[in-house]
Amino acid sequence: MEHFVIDSNVFIHGANRWYPMDIFPAFWQKLVELATNGQVVSVDAVREELTKRQDTLAEWAKDSFNGWRAAKSDPLVQQHYSEVIRHVNGLRGKSSAAKYQFANKADGWIVAYAVAYSAIVVTHEKSVSETSQKIKIPDVCHQFNVECIRLVEMLRRLNVTI
Repeated sequence: MEHFVIDSNVFIHGANRWYPMDIFPAFWQKLVELATNGQVVSVDAVREELTKRQDTLAEWAKDSFNGWRAAKSDPLVQQHYSEVIRHVNGLRGKSSAAKYQFANKADGWIVAYAVAYSAIVVTHEKSVSETSQKIKIPDVCHQFNVECIRLVEMLRRLNVTI
C-alpha cells in the first residue's frame, strides 16, 4: 500500500488558499481519516512548523491530525537524514544560506522519512534549475529515488472525492 508524507506547505497553502477550514471541513476531516488509516502522515518537524503559528491550522495540527511521526527520534530516519544533509552540503553552486535553510526546516526530515519508509513525498515545491541558489524538496527527492508529487495527485491515487 502506498503511503504519503506531507510537507508543511501543503497544509499551509491548503488552509490559506485552496481549502479554507471554515469552507471545506470535509477536506480536513478526510486528511484525519487517511492519517488514521496510515495512508497519510507527516513528521514532527512539520508539526513544529505548523504549531508555531497562531491560527486555526495550528489548532488542527495540535488537536485533530493524528498522522505525526517522530522522525527526529527515529534512528532509521536519523541515519537517512544524515545522508540527505551530507548530500545537500555537498551541492556545488548552492549558497551556505540555502544549505542552512534546507537543514533547519522540515524539508530534510521529510525526505529522510520517505527514504526510510518508502513513502511518497507530497509538496507544492517545484524543481529548480541546477544554476539556482535554492534547494528544493523535489530535487533532493530525485537524488534519493523518492517519488515527489502534489496534493491533487495524492488525492487521486487514494481515490478521494469530497
